[in-house]
Amino acid sequence: GAGGAGGAEGAAGANGANGAPGAVVRVRPLDVTSAMLFPKWTFEPGEADLTVMRVAAEGLQDGRRVRMAWDLFDRYDPVTDTRSMSRTTGFPATIMARLLHDRRFTKPGVHPPETIGAVPGLLDAMLAELAARGITYTASTLPMS
Repeated sequence: GAGGAGGAEGAAGANGANGAPGAVVRVRPLDVTSAMLFPKWTFEPGEADLTVMRVAAEGLQDGRRVRMAWDLFDRYDPVTDTRSMSRTTGFPATIMARLLHDRRFTKPGVHPPETIGAVPGLLDAMLAELAARGITYTASTLPMS
């Protein structure tokens, strides 16, 4: 392999990088993938995106097994020129920073969202703050048989 993690050798085509037939060129798969995909992932100014997400959980509610879901459908905001992916990732981060500042969550360390959601009142606070910024989740609870 090439000098470095994930390196690979491959034929450069009919003529190698130095022009010699059959010359071997060292490439990193990450570099090839990045060169191919990043141009496809680039948005033009004003180009709209959208975010679709479902968070689902199963458990007990009032002694009954239920499946709860929170569904999100969000679009690019042309008024603020803010992409949906920025809104749905950046807003929760800043809201959580404020909740930390206000000492509504005080456990040190790195925590996955489900840990934070287990703290009474934090999920409601997060959803209310998101709604105030135009990001709304639709909640549903269904009984499980």
